Amino acid sequence: MEIVVAQLADVPTLLSLYARARCFMAEHDNAYQWGHNGWPPSSLIESDVRRQRCYKVVEDGQIIGVFYFDYGENPEPCYATLDGWSTKPPYGVIHRIASAGEGKGILAKAVAFALNQCPNLRIDTYYKNTVMLDALRKLGFREVGEVILEHDTEPRIAFEKTK
Repeated sequence: MEIVVAQLADVPTLLSLYARARCFMAEHDNAYQWGHNGWPPSSLIESDVRRQRCYKVVEDGQIIGVFYFDYGENPEPCYATLDGWSTKPPYGVIHRIASAGEGKGILAKAVAFALNQCPNLRIDTYYKNTVMLDALRKLGFREVGEVILEHDTEPRIAFEKTK
């Protein structure tokens, strides 16, 4: 598996990965997280690609995963409202991770990639996303509290991991 910056030509494939992820989440009692309004919208993915924040996971020439990664002083503004962080900025953030359902370890690969770019990593997910919650805990993430993202109204559990 390799991780590379996504290109605009990849957007249709990435959107199909997100559609598959929405179905998977709905089948696992988490229909709300991305189910409402077809989240994430193509305009956001295209913006992520243009800003070179969208990464694809490629294996044998096929895109099998996608995620957003950013690193800096405050890449996720709503995280500033939470006092539970054990580290200070700068930090990296992973959002919108999805897979084609083929292969294992896409989250672990994305986390390793991100931690190679920065020593502090933050991520969040819904309470009902038990698959992601279990995976984050297995990867050594520490729960730090709740956040509500700008585009949403439901609280999410925020996690951090340091190198």
